[in-house]
Amino acid sequence: METTITTQEQRQAIQDLIQVELLKRGYTAKIISFKEVETQRGGPRIEFYSEYFQTTPVIFEKIRVESFSTSVKKKEETREDGSSYEVTRFWICVHVSYNHFNGGSNGCKIFDLSGNFYEGESRINSYTIR
Repeated sequence: METTITTQEQRQAIQDLIQVELLKRGYTAKIISFKEVETQRGGPRIEFYSEYFQTTPVIFEKIRVESFSTSVKKKEETREDGSSYEVTRFWICVHVSYNHFNGGSNGCKIFDLSGNFYEGESRINSYTIR
């Protein structure tokens, strides 16, 4: 079930940022799926998957970059003058998964991305990559 915490433009901004960070690390696989979904507990999370890719020499059957653990939350913030505004905060663990030729699979974290959007904006206000 798709939720509406982020807009399509905000999801596209996050996807573009992840794609650039992947390229900086040498991953040229294109992100082919990126959406916000509701978890079993009812909270929103961001899911994305890259196309499958390969390395040279070929050491795994399939490799793909994907979200591993994510969070999306809206919060009400208060300015110094007492007025309030809404902030959408997101956190995504970017993960690489690989399938072995014998059928097993494994993976590891590449980086964490966290940031926020101010109310009504479609560009990322600030972000941190760890």
